[in-house]
Amino acid sequence: MAELPWIRLLNRWPPSDEVLQKVADLAREHMEGHLGDKFVFDPIVVVPMIDYTDEEYLHIYVVFDGDQAQLDSECTRKLVSRIGPAMREMGIMSIPNEFFVEKSEWPPVYKGILRRSSWTPLISSR
Repeated sequence: MAELPWIRLLNRWPPSDEVLQKVADLAREHMEGHLGDKFVFDPIVVVPMIDYTDEEYLHIYVVFDGDQAQLDSECTRKLVSRIGPAMREMGIMSIPNEFFVEKSEWPPVYKGILRRSSWTPLISSR
């Protein structure tokens, strides 16, 4: 019996940099498609994680530059539901956690990521 591609991918954690880059590209496409005229989204950082129960998932950090009052909560809430189907096609079945971070707040947040993560984050910059 032939192995399904997603089953093969499920046994690979963390995902490859190529897969993480695709996730970052999907997040950027969604955000820029809805709010690109009001914000600059850069960088978008994807971090593989494993929680205390050995569940594998991703953290997606969307760093934005612009007036936070203009950040549409409808758009930010829909990020995971918009990119989820494509993530599942790539073999990532878990629901990611997304974080929206103002550019001015990014340096200390990034230092915290490096302290907590077992893997090097993928940083997708323009």
